Order: sequence, then structure tokens, then C-alpha cells
Amino acid sequence: MLAESLDVKTSFVIWSIVWTVILNIPPGSTQIISAYRLNFMHGLLSTIVAFMCMFGMLHEDFTSMASITYFIVDFINIVMNDFIWKAKSYQTPTARKVEYFHHFLCGGFGVFCQLYYREVCTLDQNPFIRFMLAELSTPFLIAWRYYPHNALGVVFAVLFFCVRIIYHGTVLIPSCMQSCNYTVSLRF
Repeated sequence: MLAESLDVKTSFVIWSIVWTVILNIPPGSTQIISAYRLNFMHGLLSTIVAFMCMFGMLHEDFTSMASITYFIVDFINIVMNDFIWKAKSYQTPTARKVEYFHHFLCGGFGVFCQLYYREVCTLDQNPFIRFMLAELSTPFLIAWRYYPHNALGVVFAVLFFCVRIIYHGTVLIPSCMQSCNYTVSLRF
């Protein structure tokens, strides 16, 4: 299995470097196009590595770190852009608050799953990996923002609905609810 010998810490470092490099390719981390590029690449790579893991080609620790580190790197970047560099955002102030919450929630869920899913779930694999499939629609959202063609918007909307509403809402979340005992006291 590819990346089986990599531990969580090494995987964290590798993915942190990947996301930081992608973010800082010119014109640099303060530019909107760089944020688009990072979001696009996360949507693409996290979906690919999630599928590869689900089919036994990648280790789950390496796979889950792909998205966990993205949420950390991008969160740090938006904080720096908002409060240090005062860079222009592609988000409205309200949408930016939602983006902060989204990063905190998704990154926190990823970390929780990485640390505790074996203790609270009977699943054979970290459930966060299947939640990473939500990013399947992201490259189309970013492409639609950059190239506002109706076809890209339609592809984004259809994928978003199929993956995030139908798959997550009717298959994945109910499966996790049945397979995980979230009332178990965790040892912190």
C-alpha cells in the first residue's frame, strides 16, 4: 500500500508543505487567484486520495492528513490575510465568517476522527475519508467563480447536490450514526 510506512506526523508535514507551496506559488498567498488555486487543488487532490484510500491504494493516515492540513494551512492564511496583511478577499464579510466556521468545523471533525474514531466507531476505516468526498464539487465551484460559465455552475450544483446532500445526507451520515457510539466517554 502506497504511503503505508508514513506515520501521521510525517504525513502532516508532507501535506502541510504541499499546501503551503501551492498557496505561495506566484503571485502569492495574499492574492485571490492563489486562494482559488489552493481551494481547487484541495478539491481535486482530496477527492483523488480519498478514492485511492477507499480502494486500498493509500493508507488512511496519509489520506486524512491531506484535508486536515489543508484546513489548517488555509485557516492560517485567511487569518493572516484578514488581520496581518489586510488583503482583499473574494468573500463578503458574512461569507468570510462562514468560511472561518467551515474551516474550524471541518478541520476539527477531521482531527477528532483521526484521534478517536477507533474508540467510538465500529467502522473499518476513518469516516473522515468518506466525508472528504464532499470536495468533489469544489473544483467546479472554483472554476465557475473564475470562469463564470453557466455549464460550470450547473456541474457544480449537480455534484454538490449529489455528493453533499444525497450521499452525505442519506447514506454516509446515517451509516456513521448507526456505526458510532458518540455517548462513549473519551479519554482526553
